[in-house]
Amino acid sequence: MGEKQEGSYFDGSFWALVGWTLLGVIVIVITLGLATPWVYCWNVRWRTNNTVVDGKRLQFYYYFVALKKWEIKNTNFSNS
Repeated sequence: MGEKQEGSYFDGSFWALVGWTLLGVIVIVITLGLATPWVYCWNVRWRTNNTVVDGKRLQFYYYFVALKKWEIKNTNFSNS
């Protein structure tokens, strides 16, 4: 298992997926749906962080960080 695997593959386990999914459902139910964006990000982060493409592991940054970067990039001074 010490050898480096090349190519593209997913190294997450089925049971980890089941666990994250159940945890997400519980959190969504307890928060009456308010935590849905966070649970979605947890799910995407787990899947992405367990995916390797061309020998390079993918990394997911939370959507809110990307949204803030987009907001700042598209905010300009007014001409007045």
